[in-house]
Amino acid sequence: MIDQDYFNKITGVVIDKLEGGYLHPDMKLPPAFAFSGETMFGLDRFAGHDFYYSTPRIGKSPKADLKYIYNGSYKYRTKDSQEFWTTIDRAGARTKWYHGFLGGSLNSKLKELAGNILYPFFIKWCDKYMDEKTKNIVLSDPKLTFLMSYAVWNGEGYFIKFSNVLDKAVQSGTTNKDKLKTILLNARINYPNSLISQGGNIIKKFIDVVDLTAPDQKKKFKLKYLVAGSLIIGSIYLIRKYK
Repeated sequence: MIDQDYFNKITGVVIDKLEGGYLHPDMKLPPAFAFSGETMFGLDRFAGHDFYYSTPRIGKSPKADLKYIYNGSYKYRTKDSQEFWTTIDRAGARTKWYHGFLGGSLNSKLKELAGNILYPFFIKWCDKYMDEKTKNIVLSDPKLTFLMSYAVWNGEGYFIKFSNVLDKAVQSGTTNKDKLKTILLNARINYPNSLISQGGNIIKKFIDVVDLTAPDQKKKFKLKYLVAGSLIIGSIYLIRKYK
């Protein structure tokens, strides 16, 4: 099982490589964003309503929903969700931030909160929609973990579709992690939705070179070589002293 710190690191990669910054329905946006709600780091306050709120969405469109968001009609699901959006509101993002703004001094805080918001859904959906054997393979491989973590950003329906792709492959006898990565990535690239496909093509360019090492593994790696180095230095000292 991956922990919150690891998932937050992956979240940072998703934001930096795939999602980007702020936008608001009040802005003059390109046609591609015509149906987007207030969004930060790819977290859409309208389309992703259930990630943040425990009460049902009232507004039928991103603009129509704004009054319910800002008049306190919705109850936040978690403290992290509340802190994420109230931090943005208190910064006056709606009127002060520009399209694509990355949060300035709030960037690191908002990235961490974004990871905190999505992590429970990742764990819940892995348990719910993947066979146990498939889940264990995914969670033991950084690249598969990354690919399925990004499926959370796409929504529950896409998470189910990509989980099914992996389950089918594993059930047919494919357990090699590199092969499963290729199968999953191709499923995204060839998906009949331009945004999903575009994301797959972008991921293909960096997934084999980006650092997806778990934070604790990096610490263990450094500690291992620090200890080894100390032992070597100590041995050299003792040899010289003996001579």
